Amino acid sequence: MKQKFNVTTFMIITLIILVFVVDFSQTDINNKSDVYFKSNSNNYLEKNIEDNYIYKDALLTANFQLKQLVSQLQVKLNNLNNRENLDKLIEKNPKIIEISYIKKNTLSIKDSKAITYLYPLISTIMKDDKGYFVIVTIPVITKHQLVYYKIKIKMDVIAELEKKQQLRMYTVTNLQNNKWKTTPTKYSPRKKLGLSLNDQIKNLKPRPEDKGISHYINNEVVIKFKKSASERYIRNLLSNYDLKIKKRRDHTIIAYSTSKSTKTIIKLLEDNYNSLIEYVEPHFIYLTNEINDNTNLIPNDNLYLDYQWNLPLIYTELGWKKTRGAEDVIIAVIDTGVDLNHPEFSGRLIDGYNVIEPSLPPMDDDGHGTHVAGIISANTNNNQGIAGITWFNKIMPIKVLDQSGAGTLFDVAEGIIWATDHGAKVINLSLGNYAESKYLHDAIKYAYSKDVVIVAATGNDNTDELGFPAAYPEVIAVSAIDSNRDRAEFSNYGSYIDVVAPGVNIPSTYPDEQYAALSGTSMASPHVAGLAGLIRSINPELTNNEVVEIIKKTATDLGMPGKDPYYGYGQINILEAINYSELFSKNNEIEKDGFISWLKEILKKYFSSNQ
Repeated sequence: MKQKFNVTTFMIITLIILVFVVDFSQTDINNKSDVYFKSNSNNYLEKNIEDNYIYKDALLTANFQLKQLVSQLQVKLNNLNNRENLDKLIEKNPKIIEISYIKKNTLSIKDSKAITYLYPLISTIMKDDKGYFVIVTIPVITKHQLVYYKIKIKMDVIAELEKKQQLRMYTVTNLQNNKWKTTPTKYSPRKKLGLSLNDQIKNLKPRPEDKGISHYINNEVVIKFKKSASERYIRNLLSNYDLKIKKRRDHTIIAYSTSKSTKTIIKLLEDNYNSLIEYVEPHFIYLTNEINDNTNLIPNDNLYLDYQWNLPLIYTELGWKKTRGAEDVIIAVIDTGVDLNHPEFSGRLIDGYNVIEPSLPPMDDDGHGTHVAGIISANTNNNQGIAGITWFNKIMPIKVLDQSGAGTLFDVAEGIIWATDHGAKVINLSLGNYAESKYLHDAIKYAYSKDVVIVAATGNDNTDELGFPAAYPEVIAVSAIDSNRDRAEFSNYGSYIDVVAPGVNIPSTYPDEQYAALSGTSMASPHVAGLAGLIRSINPELTNNEVVEIIKKTATDLGMPGKDPYYGYGQINILEAINYSELFSKNNEIEKDGFISWLKEILKKYFSSNQ
């Protein structure tokens, strides 16, 4: 009888515990809103985490203190010993939370890099009940933006932590549209733009649905005055609207206000437009086009045969038999800068420019620009690391994006103009935004008028919305394919796509003498920039327009016959492009002679029939 009572008591206690666990989401903490869960798993991470740990992606709606949330959440997770239990719990709740759950007892110096990369999302860092460090972050409202910030965590650090199961991270997002919105900070003249740019971003990720508005620095506008506008007129206009000059190039001014929002400034100026102002627009932010969810650190040894599938796919080795590049054909990488001390760039760099901090060298504090530059021009055939597409072309590093991978419209345009004025023959822009800017287009048109080939990534949102600068007609728009020549699932598409190139798990250089494999149209674009450099090396007489046409004409058709929205004219073919470029002048002469012969024959027949 006593034994039966113990069993019954045990069953009742167990039932109460289960009810508490399952019903946790109905708990009203501090008389505020409920917590709801729903699964949205990440297969890639699940493959890298042992069965006794939990990884779940999701979104959470919650209006209670984060510390209480983490504490309660930890209790719940500790009571769930397998994924089935978690799934059952989640099925009963319609809304979701993101949980990145990986074990760690201590934080190392290298982990501080991960924390830096998560800025400005970090709300608090604390230890949970087992002494593990917990990073709690608050992204912006939408799932799209949450996914963006998840992939923006620098995976050279995070992937290693995941592999070693060293970190617990909880990401909390409020889905109520009227709360927890990210708002830009007021302008402070003492703030360094490169250090506080994320605080000033209007919308943290350029989303396709935000076409035409995208993200920008609040309280700032770009004003382009006509050349006929006098200095007195400009000063008076700025004074009348309480605007101050932040940056200036000729008749284009970046103006800011300490009291008015961007929308207010634009409306005031539009309502009082006259013949002396060409246009007013927000000071947009541009971001890298990189996907990091498949990133793997690669050993520091000869990686070509085992890892660089991308170069044979586009017939690079065969193309090298014709040309391996030329030192005087300079390729500008307008990005986060380049690791100037990486051994793969020894002898491969020329003087560049740091637009954000002109007194400093264009050193990469993010990793993106170093990776892009390595695809184009890492030292080849040197018994270490990777092979670049070109063996001899020099890289001009231009830093326009900060340590978070973001940069302003003005700085990107300034980088394009500087590169053009300092001898760049090819410009790579692995960055983008869904807002069309007249000022950026002016810079693009300036470079194009100076015979520069301009290549840009289309974006990673699997959308057909126009991404800029890739969608400008003067630019080669590049989307991404994988090792099977299939369109990368993240790659943007549309009628403006010109060509595709490898963009999934691309090995390249990374800061601190490292190598990493990254994914994104950011990785596809430099393949095309490298090809443009090879073309201009074998035939320096070609114009930028001729180079662009050769790249399109010689592309290997993929998808539907002819140009299509997913592959453009097809996958770049380095061998065919170089062969065609070498014979381009001769081909033109043959075509010209053929046309003249045809015209003579037509005229002869015409006059014969009229005699």
